[in-house]
Amino acid sequence: EHLSPVCRPVTRYHASASENHISNPVRRDSCGRPSLSHWRNRYGPNTAPRATVPALVQPLHFTRMTVLVLLSVLAGLLAGCAGKIFQRCELAQALHEAGMNGFHGYSLPDWLCMAFFESGFDTGTVVHEPDGSSNNGIFQINSRLWCNDYKTSSSNLCHMHCSDLLTSNIKDDIVCAMHIVQQPQGMGIWMSWRQRCKGQDLSIWVEGCNVKGG
Repeated sequence: EHLSPVCRPVTRYHASASENHISNPVRRDSCGRPSLSHWRNRYGPNTAPRATVPALVQPLHFTRMTVLVLLSVLAGLLAGCAGKIFQRCELAQALHEAGMNGFHGYSLPDWLCMAFFESGFDTGTVVHEPDGSSNNGIFQINSRLWCNDYKTSSSNLCHMHCSDLLTSNIKDDIVCAMHIVQQPQGMGIWMSWRQRCKGQDLSIWVEGCNVKGG
């Protein structure tokens, strides 16, 4: 029989008015309602009591303000996880504030040029290599050496998750890039820098950005 999830079946008895004993058992649930078989025996096989929804499973009601607050919180959480395409001067300012200009002998235009040809300034960029590794984020940092994508064997020399390089917050990318550029190859580790930026006049990359390109 179909009973409410919060009501248990209980057999109750009515005392007979004419006899000194208990008779007429009535099958009820613990909420006091007659069971379905008892109902049909009394009122007919094709009848059933009207269903009621227990208080524990009543639908929740939210005010408009509550919904708006929940949506704003959710949007804030998702914003930090989503990738971002930087504008040139916006990225120049971020890298300048992080101390990238002149770091280990490389100018701000070097970093901007490399980042553009690696990812188009898109922090969500992931490129998969034939060896199964992946290049991640705005600087296309490789998973086999520098970060862990949990798909391939990794040295994880930057001690970070590759997924952390794909968000709109590029602090992890900058920290790892600073570590990479201190290796003997310097920025030569990035093929795009070797082929597109090295030895070129890169002043155009900071033009109009109100930052010192150095």
